[in-house]
Amino acid sequence: MYRLGRRIHSQHLLIYGFAFLAVIVAGVSVLAHFYFKHPATEITQSHPVTLSVIGAGSSTKTFNQGIYSIDLPSDWKYVGLDPTTIYHPAIFENTADNAGSRQLDVYVDNLPTVMGVNLMVPVSASGNRVVPGAVSGNCVNFTSTTNINPNGGSLSKWSDVNFYCDTHNYERDVVGTSSADAINSITLNGPINGTHSFFFTYTDDTSQPDYSIFTNALASFVLK
Repeated sequence: MYRLGRRIHSQHLLIYGFAFLAVIVAGVSVLAHFYFKHPATEITQSHPVTLSVIGAGSSTKTFNQGIYSIDLPSDWKYVGLDPTTIYHPAIFENTADNAGSRQLDVYVDNLPTVMGVNLMVPVSASGNRVVPGAVSGNCVNFTSTTNINPNGGSLSKWSDVNFYCDTHNYERDVVGTSSADAINSITLNGPINGTHSFFFTYTDDTSQPDYSIFTNALASFVLK
């Protein structure tokens, strides 16, 4: 025989126990949900980093070529004036990592004004210095072949600067300069040597062309 008061007391304890257990389970569930859905460390994508690359080698050297000077990677050498054309540009080339696969030509005053190239760097003058712009992509991708000069170059434009695109030899990697003043020409004014016009080309026959070698060289160019 059970007493009424004791029976009721046991039922209350049982009910309170289940309620307490339910609170604990619910609390653990909420904490677990919060922990896994909201980790303490937030992962975000970092901003892209733009690096300026000198090119082959980590240092450069200065070539003093009479009326001008130019900086190139330390393994490069001066070859001489090109005797195979009437323009006789000064030739510089690399000596490391497949020697002769990269070449820079500097034309002075006697310029091939209708020569076609595959890529173009727009340049402007700042006194006796060259200010290079961004290198274009292969010009065959944005050039019409309806206006072709006798040398086979098609008139093209990049960054509002005219030049001739070599649409016949579109698989090459020859980069040339041009300015808003004239095709294949930029005019500088030196403090000692006065006014001279220049045209620059860079040929990269490696499997991974590095056009920063060219733009860095242009930025270093000084007319004395």
